[in-house]
Amino acid sequence: FTTELYYKNLSNIIPYEIDNLKMVYSGINSANGYAAGIDMKLFGQFVEGTDSWISFSLMKTQENLNGVKEASADLPLIARIRNRCGDGLNIWSGSDDTVCAMMSLGAKGVISTTANLVPKLFAQMCNSFLNGDFREGSEIQNRLMPLIDAMFSDVNPMPVKAALDLAGYPVGACRAPLWKISEENEVQITELLRQYDI
Repeated sequence: FTTELYYKNLSNIIPYEIDNLKMVYSGINSANGYAAGIDMKLFGQFVEGTDSWISFSLMKTQENLNGVKEASADLPLIARIRNRCGDGLNIWSGSDDTVCAMMSLGAKGVISTTANLVPKLFAQMCNSFLNGDFREGSEIQNRLMPLIDAMFSDVNPMPVKAALDLAGYPVGACRAPLWKISEENEVQITELLRQYDI
């Protein structure tokens, strides 16, 4: 008879969400956790002339997330979360049009739709805030607002997929029931791509 107890501390885990049968992974290794259990084996000759064994194992795993994507744009809610959790919980804006406002309340950055088109500007905006240059961060946010508005002029991700296609990055069509953006929105996005030199 043998028994093995184990505990494995895990760090830098990529968190994920399960949506029906689809797993959606975060792009940030922002979780930690553990796996613990016991393995037991009983060896013997349960069938004459053969070595055999019976195994029994129990395992428990737990993942601890250290962050939340907050897309409600409810600034008092963000303030309440920060007040209750402090730096113990990372907050990322999930709303492209309120990044600076949320970062002024302690958010660490953004999980963005529009940044797919202008990643350097979004990184510069967030880094400005993280480094205390609120004026520069706010100016970038203000400069990006026409593009941000266009990316949410229809059901997400239809506008950003159309914009990426128009910019020469074929990302494929949206899955049903989503379809294509209107011709009017496509004309507007084409003009904005030209203005932002994308």
